[in-house]
Amino acid sequence: MKWTTLLSILLLLCATAFPDVRLPEILSDGMLLQRNVEIPVWGIAEPGEKIAVHFAGQSRNGTAGTDGRFLITLSPLEASNVSREMVVAGKNVIRIKDVLVGDVWLCSGQSNMDFCLDAGTRKREERLAANYPEIRLFYVRRAHAFTPQFHTKSAWKRCENWHAAVFSAVGYFFGRELYRALGIPIGLIDASYGGTPIEPWFSREKYEATPAIRERQNALKGGDKGNRGAALGYADPAFDDSSWETITLPRTGTSDPLMKTEGEFWLRKHLDIPADWNGNLDRIELGLIFGIDTVYLHGVPIASTGYDAPFYWERLHTYRNLPKGIAPQGKTVLALRIFGKNMTGWKQMLLQRYDDKIPRKKIDLSGEWKFKRVYTLPPEEANHDHYTTQPTALYNAMIAPLQPYPIKGAIWYQGESNAVRAKEYPLLFRCMVEDWREKWKCGTFPVYFVQLPGYIHGVNWEEFRLVQSTIPTLVPNTDLIVTIDIGDPKEIHPPWKLPFGVRLANLALAKTYGREIPCKGPVFQRAERTGNTVTLHFETSAGLRSRTPGKLMGFEIAGRDGRFHPVKAEIRGNRILLTPSTQHPVSIRYAWGRVPACDLVDNNHLPAGPFLCNIKE
Repeated sequence: MKWTTLLSILLLLCATAFPDVRLPEILSDGMLLQRNVEIPVWGIAEPGEKIAVHFAGQSRNGTAGTDGRFLITLSPLEASNVSREMVVAGKNVIRIKDVLVGDVWLCSGQSNMDFCLDAGTRKREERLAANYPEIRLFYVRRAHAFTPQFHTKSAWKRCENWHAAVFSAVGYFFGRELYRALGIPIGLIDASYGGTPIEPWFSREKYEATPAIRERQNALKGGDKGNRGAALGYADPAFDDSSWETITLPRTGTSDPLMKTEGEFWLRKHLDIPADWNGNLDRIELGLIFGIDTVYLHGVPIASTGYDAPFYWERLHTYRNLPKGIAPQGKTVLALRIFGKNMTGWKQMLLQRYDDKIPRKKIDLSGEWKFKRVYTLPPEEANHDHYTTQPTALYNAMIAPLQPYPIKGAIWYQGESNAVRAKEYPLLFRCMVEDWREKWKCGTFPVYFVQLPGYIHGVNWEEFRLVQSTIPTLVPNTDLIVTIDIGDPKEIHPPWKLPFGVRLANLALAKTYGREIPCKGPVFQRAERTGNTVTLHFETSAGLRSRTPGKLMGFEIAGRDGRFHPVKAEIRGNRILLTPSTQHPVSIRYAWGRVPACDLVDNNHLPAGPFLCNIKE
């Protein structure tokens, strides 16, 4: 063979020995870039690889670091609805097509933000009307992880019919109003997960830097108390497992879990590995496991699935690309250490060996296994909702992969899962917002959120609403919309999301974009008593009125005994006069209760929010 030919082959082998340039899914076809800020383009490549980025007449170069990561920054761009292509070139070339420039907003929270357009009122009409190709939607796949992730397995979509139908209804209506008012492309990122408190939504670093909430990290890895079975010799092929239970796998068709709650359990299978396998093993199929696992062969750990694996709590555990020489000849034991609740198997369970010299062979793993429970967690220590309530778990999987993709701001609809712990919520909310702003590096971007509406089963929601109303004074550039008048008393998920989205959009248009548009109802300022008359002062630019002509409901007053009673209220300009029958009134509250009867609004029909205060002389 000629040296030139050999050199060409070696160069080709070297060129294919390292992975191609990879980008996160947020940098993909159809994306919408934030206008008027520097645009980071980041990804993973071979360490030291030269990377070039070309877009909108700009060309920038960079080099992947020793960890393979690179970040290249483009200069700020004006809003544009012209579809353009971005090229990222290293050893391979990635072409990102149909890129627009406008404003990008994050839509996050729990189920009321996750509530999709096609689940609500007038779903068919709204779906058919959703035809806004200059609004781009990025739905972050619901997931959790215990370390920050790079991928989200999501994609940008045009806001058209079915793509809008499965997107956040609040997010869609919010973005639609912005698009109609501003006339520029709008990008919406939906990163929401039903049933979750606020704790999973910010990073571990923020927890560690906040002593008041640092102790919550003790739940980070759930109830896993470590691998106790390994210390007891359960992986050793010589271990006597004759006293263990015998079970049959796979267990398809059964709903009876192996464990009552989560805990550690072990499985052992006695095998005879053929000599012609030459110590090698190419594939292990274990089937469906509800938890994490470590696989031992002849006492040696050879494969595992940990907390950082997507959907680890319920996934098919299949292992390939195993180390050479791990399969001893003759009789041995395959042992599994599982922390979780169950293992059912799935269709086939096997070890497999194949190459060009021997026919494809396999060892069937179905049939009898030895089974041992090591420990079971009590229900109060077991993790619920697949760890999605644990600190940092959603940040790692659903927020970290988005950063540092620039955003204009965020809207937030969450709190139902934190209402019973209302007093600690302002600190948690502040930590989340500060953490997002630090990680995104977009300055003090606005965060607008939803005060919880009326709901007949909302335990402690009265106190939680009051706590929410204090947040704008504690966290800069945040504000809330009052929704006490637009919920559904019988539904925790109000099906008509349009007014929620419109009020959030109007708040953003007024406070972020400087539009002269009504966005806030009357805001209570203070209460004063003169003689037996109490005067309530409000901040309002549109006066005061009652939604119910001739009535003004929702005001209550308490004396020194702390017992509240309804009180007659009368509007006088931008003030409300109360005439209590209680001697020495000390406290006043408005719109108190799970579903309070209240009707104070301004002349734009925007409601006053609930409040509770002491009365000054």
